[in-house]
Amino acid sequence: MKLGIVTALNERPRISRIMLNCFERLRSEYSSPHSPIELFAAVHTDEDHALVEEYGGTAIKCEGNVAGHKFNRALYEAVLAGCDWFLIMGDDDAISSNYFASWWNLPSMDYFGLRSNAYVNLQGMKAMQHTYKPKNKLIGAGRFISQKAILNTCFPHLVEFIRDYDIYKVGHRTTLRPDQSDYLREYGYIKVIDSAMYVPLWPTNAKKSLDHFSELRLVMAGYVPTAVDFEYLSSDKIHITDFKSRDETQNIWPYSILEDKCKPITFEDATWFLSDKEKEYILTLKK
Repeated sequence: MKLGIVTALNERPRISRIMLNCFERLRSEYSSPHSPIELFAAVHTDEDHALVEEYGGTAIKCEGNVAGHKFNRALYEAVLAGCDWFLIMGDDDAISSNYFASWWNLPSMDYFGLRSNAYVNLQGMKAMQHTYKPKNKLIGAGRFISQKAILNTCFPHLVEFIRDYDIYKVGHRTTLRPDQSDYLREYGYIKVIDSAMYVPLWPTNAKKSLDHFSELRLVMAGYVPTAVDFEYLSSDKIHITDFKSRDETQNIWPYSILEDKCKPITFEDATWFLSDKEKEYILTLKK
């Protein structure tokens, strides 16, 4: 079973090493010939391209630097590579090994993640915790999505009814999930007009709110998320941390804007799961 980590680098190589060091830890702990963990990273610059290759990942060069377009390109390449699962990560995020390991042990789910995360201000090494109030609203990074959910959401079939069914009359055309299309075709209700369609998970031109819109697309395809950090994980510790650059212009959502929605925590609480190498690197970013 192959897992693809899907991400996009943002022309800030020192920050991107945070996520890449996390990838290196997860790969060393959990990757195997039978369950490989691979990285698919969309990039815009030659420097970011070289950085991804340094860590043994697949770099996908994009013409523009729009986040939505880049994430879609990375996901598409991961699909073509035959990944069975996809883990969505920002280039400034790190997750705990405990949470990653839960991927094998959780009940059967096609779409799950966390609804609580930490933010770290790299300038002052301050930290705070944010938790969504809706029970199953997920943090954008750290989401696990099955191949089935991605194929049914992003690769619909254009079909035409060849038998009347309920409100659908002969000749009516619509799009269906591949699993729905396969079922109705087998029973002679439809013919498939186009099975090679692609609907991006993220709005192609989006620079913000990528998490919200991609989650809505999955929900509308029938994949309601499950937040696992409070119900399934063994502790109430932080399991994903978003590290905010000292240069707030590099952050989609600056640390200062988020403070009113969060509660203060210690730097140690936000980084307990990092390896010694990761922690040492984080401390260099304060300088």
